[in-house]
Amino acid sequence: MLKRSVRIALDSSLNEMKMNLENNYKDLAHDALKELHRKLEEYRKDGLIKDKDYNKYKKIADEIQLKGNILWIKKYVDVYCSCWFCFA
Repeated sequence: MLKRSVRIALDSSLNEMKMNLENNYKDLAHDALKELHRKLEEYRKDGLIKDKDYNKYKKIADEIQLKGNILWIKKYVDVYCSCWFCFA
């Protein structure tokens, strides 16, 4: 069972990141994502989070990071790239 204080801290970082993404504050969202990763590693090192919960939150953070990178790449290609491959 995940301690309430740990769960609240992790959920807080997730909510902060979500709000920043929704408001198009990409730098702040990226900072919140880094903070979430830092907290996850710290809690795991200190034994405050079990592997099951760690993997759950890590998966969420990794999916958000991947989704953000894909959106950035798509935006970059849409704006800057004019090669035939990107228009196919």
